[in-house]
Amino acid sequence: MQRYMFAARGHDALIRDSLGLRPNTLALQVVQNETVCQAASFAYRKELNRNLDTVSGRVLVLQAADRYIVWDPGYRYDLSLPYAPWFIVIMDTAFRRLSLF
Repeated sequence: MQRYMFAARGHDALIRDSLGLRPNTLALQVVQNETVCQAASFAYRKELNRNLDTVSGRVLVLQAADRYIVWDPGYRYDLSLPYAPWFIVIMDTAFRRLSLF
C-alpha cells in the first residue's frame, strides 16, 4: 500500500486515486483500537459474498489519513486458485466502502 500512498505521479498514483486513498500521507499506521478493529471487521464481512467459510474474522486494519485499509489474510475469495488473492476493502472513518482491492 505504501507504494500507492507515496506515488507522486504515474500509474501507481492513478491506482491510489481510483481506490479513494489520499496521497502523501505521513505513514500507514496499524490500528490497535479494539472498537475500530471490530467495526472494521464487521464492515469487511458485509462486503463478502462468497466462500464465507474461509473468513477468519481476524482482520488487519491500517489507517492512512482518514481511510481504513482492511484485510482478512485467511479469507479466500476464489477457492479454485492455488493461492489466496487479497480481498482488501478501503473504507472511510464511518466504515463505508470506498473501494475494493
